[in-house]
Amino acid sequence: MSVDDCVRHYSLEEPMTPRKAAAKVKKAEKAGGGASDDRAVALLQEYLRINTTNPPGSEGPAAEFLEAILAGSGIKAKIFTSPNGRPNLVARLKGKKGNALALMHHMDVVPCDETKWSVDPFGGELKDGAIWGRGAIDMKGQGLMHVLALCELAEAVDSGEVELERDALLVAVSDEEEAGADGAGWLVSTHADEVDCTELLTEGGAGLRDALPGVDAFACAMTEKSFLWLRLLADGEPGHGSVPPDDQAILKILDLIAELRKISRRLHMSAPVARLFASLADAGDAKLKAAIRAATSPAGPAVLPLIAKQLGSAQQALLRDTISITQVQAGYKSNVIPGSASATIDCRLLPDTDPDSYLKKLRAVAASHDVRIEEIDVGTSGGISEPGELYSALETACAQEAPSARFVQSVSPGFTDSRFWRSNGTSCLGLLPCLLTSELLSTIHGDDERLPVDEYLRGCRITTQVLRSVCAAK
Repeated sequence: MSVDDCVRHYSLEEPMTPRKAAAKVKKAEKAGGGASDDRAVALLQEYLRINTTNPPGSEGPAAEFLEAILAGSGIKAKIFTSPNGRPNLVARLKGKKGNALALMHHMDVVPCDETKWSVDPFGGELKDGAIWGRGAIDMKGQGLMHVLALCELAEAVDSGEVELERDALLVAVSDEEEAGADGAGWLVSTHADEVDCTELLTEGGAGLRDALPGVDAFACAMTEKSFLWLRLLADGEPGHGSVPPDDQAILKILDLIAELRKISRRLHMSAPVARLFASLADAGDAKLKAAIRAATSPAGPAVLPLIAKQLGSAQQALLRDTISITQVQAGYKSNVIPGSASATIDCRLLPDTDPDSYLKKLRAVAASHDVRIEEIDVGTSGGISEPGELYSALETACAQEAPSARFVQSVSPGFTDSRFWRSNGTSCLGLLPCLLTSELLSTIHGDDERLPVDEYLRGCRITTQVLRSVCAAK
């Protein structure tokens, strides 16, 4: 089955209604048997069963499902719909001083190829101690952590157990997987007052098993890589496959791709990443400490290749500006040499790399191969956030849940919707508060995505503690 067939197969045939959403919540609660942990698991299973593959997104049923959960705790949510019909949910608990802490996640997920999965990608299956489904990690699991934390806080306020000093804000957006034009980008630009906040917690970082050999760490993203999505275009002489001309469009594209791969292998240590590695080194053995000290010294470039070989792909991506070839198009018949060819590339740039200068360099390299570059989309990180009350609360809660794990500042290798808030001055942190292996993290945008139940529940506890710690009156 193709990706398109998969999308059609799992699309909801009928729109979600408030009654249907409430029924889904009741079904999940019944499956949970009333126990809070079981209820949390059952709700995530139901959330994963709502297909929000983007494109096209179809996040309406998901927004109504979340709205129904919130309503069960007396929280009235607002749904703001973009001109293209994409819903974005906002719910706020008012404190005495405003100064909101926002919990933000996206409801959409990337496409999947069902034939590569061992389970139904939209079945929300509970198997081998994990909850399986597209979006389990990215990022419906974290979204439910946010929703349940807000519900717990609302119930504590209603019972008189706590009083709110700061606003607690929940934001669930559409369209993040297509750069957020109908989601966070639109919401921040057209409803700024509704989503105004001082601090924001979202995706971008995670707890990592063996972040460095023998060291577990919660890597809290203080910023993220910028991105350039570019299209490479080449023209050449068309002809018969049996008589190949010298001037071939496909060869121009392939030669350029080969050179871009060499460029993307160049390693360097940016300042935020240097801080990350220095923090991790404190928990390592003498050999690791010496290697990290060398890597962060003026002689660093010479030893970085040796360090990189010991790291997983996610950590390696923090040591270089990456270029990924994501699409190649050319030709229409097996014996016809096409007169044109194209490819798309996804560039992710470290915080100290200027996107304009980098693009200028790429244009010069492309021109040397007689290839043109068109911009598809460009996004910047919005700056680097500084530690504040949210950071301290996360550090404390993670230490209580996993005392042996380090809590370190990091850089997100991917872009997130936090850039829309960060560029307006909001302090934005990215952390999925679960300790996951590299194997599990590789299922994000891959096959058999799943979130272990014990780590999901750890994340629920940490998020609930953080929200209460930051927003409740001291």
